[in-house]
Amino acid sequence: MRLRVVVACAIAVLGLGAAVAAASVGGNAQGIALARRQLGAYRKLPAETVTERGYVAINDAEGKTSFFQWQWGSGALPHGWVPATEHAVVALRAGRIVWWRDDLTPPACHVGLCGEQPVDVVIDHKGAFFAFGTAARHTCYGKLRGSTPASVGATWVAVRGIFSAPVTHGSKVALTYTYPWGKVQTATETDTISQQTLLDQSGVIQVSGGGLPAFTVHFTNGHPAKAPAAPKVTLCHG
Repeated sequence: MRLRVVVACAIAVLGLGAAVAAASVGGNAQGIALARRQLGAYRKLPAETVTERGYVAINDAEGKTSFFQWQWGSGALPHGWVPATEHAVVALRAGRIVWWRDDLTPPACHVGLCGEQPVDVVIDHKGAFFAFGTAARHTCYGKLRGSTPASVGATWVAVRGIFSAPVTHGSKVALTYTYPWGKVQTATETDTISQQTLLDQSGVIQVSGGGLPAFTVHFTNGHPAKAPAAPKVTLCHG
């Protein structure tokens, strides 16, 4: 099987569920202090899972001529593309990415022909790869060229942005902050953080401005006791 890939340019580079956009730190002192305490907790974390909606769009087909296109961080949806739900897992060491896997699931097909297929993306020390299917069952992998929203060795969480005062709700605390999204837009992110672990449980990112389409990203996070086994990548022949 031969896989051909075309990677759309990223609108913004943002680790899933992590505030890593280029921005200075400012705002409420308590909010900044909480973010810095959270950074320490993430440096001890072996892995994080993320279910995310609103961040990635895909266009793909599997057949005699297979292809895969994706873009992320954009409110615009090109003709023929569909939004994808992400089920991602990232393995971490001292707060940096060791490997990253992202299952991209198109919406359920109810009427007519649906060309988009689920895609499994893997990024590890050997490079970036994709296969049709899911982590549990998929084809051989093709090489994924171009930029990606995550890379091995990159920081998963950083303290950057303009912070508001934390708002406590029982065992959880909401932390809201703003930061640049790309060159012209601004993101307002609210993370729901466990007071016990200081880790993100869920969050909402609202992106607007610059004359570009506004959009919203929703995510929920999980925290395994240890990182799962690294994905095994078997390349397609030809």
